[in-house]
Amino acid sequence: MYFISTDFKDIRTEYKTVIMDLYRNESAANFTKKMKCVNLEYTELFDVLLKKSELSANRQKWECDVEDDFKTTLIKLLEIDGVTNEICGNWIWVSGETKPVKQTLKDAKFLFSGKKVAWYWKPKGYKKLNKKIWSLSEIRSAYGSTVLDEEDKINTMV
Repeated sequence: MYFISTDFKDIRTEYKTVIMDLYRNESAANFTKKMKCVNLEYTELFDVLLKKSELSANRQKWECDVEDDFKTTLIKLLEIDGVTNEICGNWIWVSGETKPVKQTLKDAKFLFSGKKVAWYWKPKGYKKLNKKIWSLSEIRSAYGSTVLDEEDKINTMV
């Protein structure tokens, strides 16, 4: 059992922590096996906790769609070498030497932010509510940040 959360909002944070720990500590073969178990447990628990929440049916559907897209995108991203991956809230930021993987990022629905010099993925249907432009450090402060860097990927390969 990988999760102890009792709220569907908390389980997202826990999911990110669990997969980062697995990625850092498991071999490539073990990682794939354990990720299948983690994803299965996460999906079942997320569905149960979401149904217990007081959200409308439309909002529950949106939450499920965001989760599926986020998991798929994050797993694709773990295969890319030479970049720094960072999760801030429900967004994923990619920085570093991204030119060689530009097309891969585009295919994974990432967009490029010239001002931040980083690629980002955001949930489908996200709408900005104000015109304020935030720096990456302001985003990190507001939403928290989990970084998976190249050293973690190298350690996983060994």
